[in-house]
Amino acid sequence: MELWVPNGLKIAKAFVDAELNNSKNFEIDNWWRFNEKHDPCVWANGRIFTYGNGKVIKGHWNSHLALFSERYLKDLLSEIGFKNILPMDDTMLRDAGHGFINMGIKACK
Repeated sequence: MELWVPNGLKIAKAFVDAELNNSKNFEIDNWWRFNEKHDPCVWANGRIFTYGNGKVIKGHWNSHLALFSERYLKDLLSEIGFKNILPMDDTMLRDAGHGFINMGIKACK
């Protein structure tokens, strides 16, 4: 199985760095479709909850319902019997993915 999700840890770190240290690292993501002001809070909300404007509509096809780190996702997969759980890098993407915040995991059952 291959699983691609937004990297919650990367999003959280970029958001905290932007808010506390005025870092612009989150701008690597180049996600400005709904964020013309390049506000890090709007960016974090949009990237955590939906690709849209960060305002989740319950049941919308493009809403995220959970936040994952690599460690947590590996733990969850292991708990339900997956083996050979390994990270994937962006060279293994099968589509455009989530850009800067991609996180891929592959595993076997």
